[in-house]
Amino acid sequence: MAFCHLFQAQFVYRPALIDGKQNKDKMDRRVSPKPMPEGAMRALHWIADHAHEYKGQWVALDGDRLIAHGANADEVFDAAEAYGADLPLVGFVDDPDKIYAGF
Repeated sequence: MAFCHLFQAQFVYRPALIDGKQNKDKMDRRVSPKPMPEGAMRALHWIADHAHEYKGQWVALDGDRLIAHGANADEVFDAAEAYGADLPLVGFVDDPDKIYAGF
């Protein structure tokens, strides 16, 4: 994780070059991160706590409350929409016992 932060920091602060010369106007145009939606951290903790129960399924969460789950993503999205949550987290729960490279 530290390597990733180091790489990002080097990438962000690396001066923009045009014809081998620094272009100081384009050096630092970072965008501040957007805040996480309310309840997002509770939803992520819920997924971590219940991953074994719902592995291989789609889940829809409103904070730490389960709205719907199932193997079909369209049905879970429809159920989340019908529930009326403001901004539900809908995602696939991977098997927590497997290692994924992420790309």
